[in-house]
Amino acid sequence: MSETIAGITIPETALVRDATDFVRQAADGTLFHHSRRVFLWGALKAAARGLEVDLELAYVGALFHNLGLTASHATVDRRFELDGAEAARTFLREHGRPREPGPRCVARHRPTQRAEVVAAQPRPDFKNRILHAFHQGMVDRPDTTFGTMDDDVLAHFDPAFVRRDFVEIIRSSAWPE
Repeated sequence: MSETIAGITIPETALVRDATDFVRQAADGTLFHHSRRVFLWGALKAAARGLEVDLELAYVGALFHNLGLTASHATVDRRFELDGAEAARTFLREHGRPREPGPRCVARHRPTQRAEVVAAQPRPDFKNRILHAFHQGMVDRPDTTFGTMDDDVLAHFDPAFVRRDFVEIIRSSAWPE
């Protein structure tokens, strides 16, 4: 039986089922539900704009986008976004994708879609939990946060964290004038 949330039908394919199982095993409920909401928000936005979207690839992309924050997919020398992208790439290649485009997005537009998405993909204490997930995912690789909002998260949880200063990096550069 297909699952429809806020007018978006989750593709009923082996790729989607395997991606769901894969991410469920690697991530906690906070990251899993957040990632499903990302998929649903993206699909709703695409439908509202009249864009055609390969829902299978959009689903995998959304589910894997924060997978680099998890212990099983984190590296210490790359940004978590790259770790998640690498996990998605490997997953898709192992599943023979991309090949043919998957199901397309068709959605209705009404005010209750937001409530439907959140009812299907809950957000209990989400703000605190997602910040904790970001912190846990980056605490062992602080140098990867330079130039991103991620250093804000590390500074929030660790008052001793020292951000790198871009201006000082330029001024201290070994390059001659």
